[in-house]
Amino acid sequence: MFVVQKIIGLLLSPLSILIISLLLAVTQYKKRPILLYMLLLYLLCIEPTKQLVLYPLESLSYKLEKLGEEEASQANAIVLLGGGVSYHGDWDLPRLSLDALARTYKAKQLYDEFEGDIPIISSAGLPNPELGVPAEGLVLAAVLENMQVYDSVVEQSSRNTFENALLTKEMLEAQGAWFESYPIILVTSALHLPRSIACFEKQGFKVFPKASHYLGSSSFVYSYRSFAPLPRNLLEISQAVHEYIGFAYYKLRGRI
Repeated sequence: MFVVQKIIGLLLSPLSILIISLLLAVTQYKKRPILLYMLLLYLLCIEPTKQLVLYPLESLSYKLEKLGEEEASQANAIVLLGGGVSYHGDWDLPRLSLDALARTYKAKQLYDEFEGDIPIISSAGLPNPELGVPAEGLVLAAVLENMQVYDSVVEQSSRNTFENALLTKEMLEAQGAWFESYPIILVTSALHLPRSIACFEKQGFKVFPKASHYLGSSSFVYSYRSFAPLPRNLLEISQAVHEYIGFAYYKLRGRI
């Protein structure tokens, strides 16, 4: 079921829909749809479109951050969510994605602000269990150790945001540390924060969110360069669409 969910998510990304539609148009020799899809692809690769799609999520994250800022000192732990890791076999060690690195640096910054008085919980499991590689949570912990954080705690079985929240709670319960409204600082990307907050609050956590990084901007100011099509813009739009779909799906399943 988990694999099916991931496949459906990939098929619903803007690029997948465009490619499938374009292939259908080409096989039927329809020129007008092809031109339409090319225009749509251009629009999805420019900064103004990206800003329109990302702004609702990231502006909400900013507001939620500010709301909990003054009370964040009550937190008992910093929960760091994984953001992706790449594996290279015998060629190199596992490498965190830029997203995951930004989250890790933010968690370390918060850890230093608390002078090491509260632990970092790294929550991320196996993206590809069949490869026989370490869970991302262990890679996060190794990177944190290089940053001189030697007491981080690892939750290494979660496969998605819902399981991040559920298994972190179960781990705290097993350690006898859990109590209702357990206060945490939740660290993830601004795009991912709204869905993450909802998942952790559903499990009974009191969440003080901290965005590791933003992909968009608070202002809608553009130059001529903003209208140059870039693959990065399409990728970030796809990430935002994934969050919108994920939020709706979790809502339907009662996970948030």
